[in-house]
Amino acid sequence: MNDNNTPENLENQSFKKEKIASELQDDQDREFAEREVDLSQLDSPEFLLGQVKGQLVEAQQNYLRSLADLENFKKRATKERSDLLKYQGERVIIDLLEVMDNLDLAIAQKETSLEDLQTGLSLIHKKFNEILTKWGVIPNETIGQQFNPQVQEALSLVPDLTTAPNTVIQEIKKSYSYKDKLIRPGQVIVSKEAE
Repeated sequence: MNDNNTPENLENQSFKKEKIASELQDDQDREFAEREVDLSQLDSPEFLLGQVKGQLVEAQQNYLRSLADLENFKKRATKERSDLLKYQGERVIIDLLEVMDNLDLAIAQKETSLEDLQTGLSLIHKKFNEILTKWGVIPNETIGQQFNPQVQEALSLVPDLTTAPNTVIQEIKKSYSYKDKLIRPGQVIVSKEAE
């Protein structure tokens, strides 16, 4: 036999349900009362002034936060730019250290034939040129071309019957460009008309 359905238990359960419903209603009424605003204050200048002051304080705080964020961004950007300029050549130097390692190995060889030394130096030279090309440093070909004083320095004029006058016939130092900018003019010997 089930004792839960006795009149006393049913009455007790009903009372508990009513009590819970009443407490929920009281909580809702209290919450609504807290949110409720006295509508008569809406026309009051003091009330409106208080609201505007609150909005002004909030806007000032947002402005100051934004200003601080901007200053922090400027400082961070300045430091990043400074570090970038300070260490801009780091990757190039890492590549050039390979050439230095190869030169060290060549110097360390005690018993090497002239032919082997020449082969080793040729390989190091080739590697060095590859690194320069990788980083946009390109030699400007000048032999056989007209002398250009904007990118070359003439060290001497030599009479030559086989080439036209004012033609580069020998390079002492090559001319190099970095990307699209001349970084070193070449030193050349230029032909002149034979007398």
